Amino acid sequence: MSNGNGSRNGNGAPAAGLRASLFPGSIRCGEQAQKVPGRTVIAHISDLHFRSGTDASKLPWNALLADLARQEVKPDVIAVTGDLVDSPFGGVFGFRDEATAAFENVCTYLEDLCRELEIDPATGLVVVPGNHDYRLSGIVRDRHQPRKFYDKFGGYCRPLLLPSLRLCLFAMDSNQMERTLDLAAGTVERNDLVNFGTLVGQVPGGHSDCTKVVLLHHHPMPIASTENSSRFDDPRYTLLKNAGQFMTNMVKAGVSLILHGHQHAPGYSKAVFPYGRGKEHMITVVAAGSSGRQVEEYNLITVTDGGKIDLERRSLRGNTYFDQEGDARSVLSYDDARRASFEGLAGDAGARFRVRKFSRLYLVHSGSGDADIYERSEQVEAFGDDVGAFQTFVESKSGFFDRPEYKALWPDNQEVKWVWKTETYDSTLREAQVVFKPSLSKNRLIAYESQRKAYNLFHFYGRDREDATRGRWRQEFIEIIIQNVYDLFVLTLSFPEGHRPKNFYRLAHNRKRCPAADHTFEECAPDPLEQERFDLHFSKFTEAGTVVISLEKPVPGFTYWIYWDLPYEEESKLSAHDAGTARDFERELLRMRDPGGPQREAARRWFEEMRRDIFKAKMWSGLSGNGGPDEMDISLYAYDREQRGLVCVAASLPRRTPPDQPWDEVIEPGTTIVGASYRRQEAMLYSSAVRSPRLGESEYGMRIPESWRADEAKPEDRYAVVCTVPLFCPIPDGRRIAVLAFASKQPSSRLTHFVPQRRVGADSDRLKAIKAAHKTLLEELMVVQCMKLADALGVALPAPGQA
Repeated sequence: MSNGNGSRNGNGAPAAGLRASLFPGSIRCGEQAQKVPGRTVIAHISDLHFRSGTDASKLPWNALLADLARQEVKPDVIAVTGDLVDSPFGGVFGFRDEATAAFENVCTYLEDLCRELEIDPATGLVVVPGNHDYRLSGIVRDRHQPRKFYDKFGGYCRPLLLPSLRLCLFAMDSNQMERTLDLAAGTVERNDLVNFGTLVGQVPGGHSDCTKVVLLHHHPMPIASTENSSRFDDPRYTLLKNAGQFMTNMVKAGVSLILHGHQHAPGYSKAVFPYGRGKEHMITVVAAGSSGRQVEEYNLITVTDGGKIDLERRSLRGNTYFDQEGDARSVLSYDDARRASFEGLAGDAGARFRVRKFSRLYLVHSGSGDADIYERSEQVEAFGDDVGAFQTFVESKSGFFDRPEYKALWPDNQEVKWVWKTETYDSTLREAQVVFKPSLSKNRLIAYESQRKAYNLFHFYGRDREDATRGRWRQEFIEIIIQNVYDLFVLTLSFPEGHRPKNFYRLAHNRKRCPAADHTFEECAPDPLEQERFDLHFSKFTEAGTVVISLEKPVPGFTYWIYWDLPYEEESKLSAHDAGTARDFERELLRMRDPGGPQREAARRWFEEMRRDIFKAKMWSGLSGNGGPDEMDISLYAYDREQRGLVCVAASLPRRTPPDQPWDEVIEPGTTIVGASYRRQEAMLYSSAVRSPRLGESEYGMRIPESWRADEAKPEDRYAVVCTVPLFCPIPDGRRIAVLAFASKQPSSRLTHFVPQRRVGADSDRLKAIKAAHKTLLEELMVVQCMKLADALGVALPAPGQA
């Protein structure tokens, strides 16, 4: 069946001329899934030289079909580069119309070939004419034969965009139309080159990862084996006459691969052409042997999603085709293909600026998982239009946000600053802008650096990670989303002693090609070629606890993940006996929720004794402030594994009824001051008298649990100060099992002394001294109280420091 349906004028010729018919106003777009994900295989065949009486069931044509059908990875596309027929001189004199019958014969063969390989000809067969398809015996001009080719193959001789195959195929007519004896010479007419450039400009945006392939019949590059002394083999008659002009246009269009036939000689060449300022582009030119005459050969070309091109030459020996060279050879490396498509991919990803060298350092803190982040951007310029600001987001599960400090390095008149877009935020995300004055512009280079603290950024235990993600992840990771252009991207992670990961994993992923709506390292498949490159640029220094990644031109539109395993919990560091004791303590704490159980009464007596101990303590009594023992609310939160959070198991709330009724709320580790103290494994303090520069007025809602705020009818009902302390088993640094919270609504409560910023301001030495004293008080007091609590619940704890 023919797909040619071009209209013709009264003389029987195509209405707009044959060449015009090959360049429609737009590129045809087709959808066809890859037979093997990640790679597209092109069967490049040429010079079939069918006649009207050719029997396709015999050699060599049946062997070609059989060899293609038996390939482990069957072709996705069939590209035919001319000389489909071998018309004799007999047709000149009109004795019989062998050309029409030959075209019919070869069309049937190619469509049968597509059917056998499960290829839809409408989206997987591309054909260009050769000199034999236009001229009798390839030499003598025949005014009817071009029309005969067009009638049968016009529907297959067209530009074709196949996004799913990552290909954009262009069919070019290289036959001369003059009525001369030109010995099979070829040229691509200037109007065709203009039309080709127009079509390339019409490729829809977002398809820069499609490999551009051009098909024509004649040689754009010489092949040594064809340069014989015979007059008919003279390159003047076989090469493309305007090869230089043709190749220049191919470079401008970003074509990666050119396929041709003509002289029945297989071969390939790679050429690098300069374009623009300091830029180069590589083009690979592949010639196919003849699939129907002399030594039969064809090409299998594999194009990966990353643009890497491999070539396998298949030759017929006897009745069977085999790989002539023993292995596929790379004719376009991934690095070359990556370099050629990089600018286009950056445009597709919406890149706004370019950084010649970018470096980021994470210094991770023990316990809290906080990280100091230092960044430096050198030789920064706009990628396209001027950039006055770019949007960014800061994410924090526990609502801790710090303002980064930016500093312009040069030029002297440059200003770079961080601006929060609003003072409102939700519990995980806050929007900001980095503002440039003057704006970033192209060819005006600047440099700047920044530093900030990211709170609760890393987890050290798998259980914490699961809690934070509601059971989704147990591994920790860094996610590098590349949106802009970085010539060199260097990332360094420095882990604290005792928390240095042993095994790191890496994944490079093309977000554009991912069917998953939520891009995660567990759900997304790696891009195999970029993944290999990523692995080569990863360095780990186990002794120093440092990881270094140095990526040259990470691809815009890609995400790079580094992830690592975590010990499940602190229990992994405990002896079997201590781990068992911690589990017993945890169970007994949770049993305190039973109103009629013995643990509730034990908790009530413990709270009473603890109040007396606190207010008798010399350091506490020596603090100034109002309020007696009954002005302070005390609550105990224990970790509940089933609910993945902290639940209030006991409380001493003198002004509530009943005074020992626990708060009714599950607090996720890391959220509110209670969850943050548990997550960070440290005592934490909040006072409304000291407003945080991070959050301002909205900090109260982030720090105080929602259940505590249920009874707040007036501003004076708010808690003025809160102190939370994590409890461990064994004491003092075993596994976290609970958090003890002290809270007061009295602005003059002695608890306010535990917020040192209120007293000493910027005096760093006094600040350190007060912090140290408070830490000593809390540790000594809580060690004693934790021992008493365990004793009240019947759990035998070893004394601190004993194994």
